[in-house]
Amino acid sequence: MLTARGFIRSNNGVTFTAVFLIDGLELYGSGKFLSASVPPFRGAKASLVYNSPNDLTYRQEFTGFVGEEVLALGFKNGSSINATLDEFLPEKTPVGGVVSWVQS
Repeated sequence: MLTARGFIRSNNGVTFTAVFLIDGLELYGSGKFLSASVPPFRGAKASLVYNSPNDLTYRQEFTGFVGEEVLALGFKNGSSINATLDEFLPEKTPVGGVVSWVQS
């Protein structure tokens, strides 16, 4: 498994943006929570774990949770995003949704 560092944030608790650096290129994730909304958040210390850059080229569904001190999103292909949240959220909320990846 490979690991990339970056950040993830949501300004409205419904959509989010994630940016990771892979082989000198930025990978942008644009996502939406479909099962629940959460408070706005930012995770400046996020990691993306993946098997291959080819795993990160399409629209993908995820499940996980956001809250307390962490965010954890898991994808069907085995990739995942984990982050320590910059601010404590009082409730751990189960989430599901989709993310689309674009590499620059």
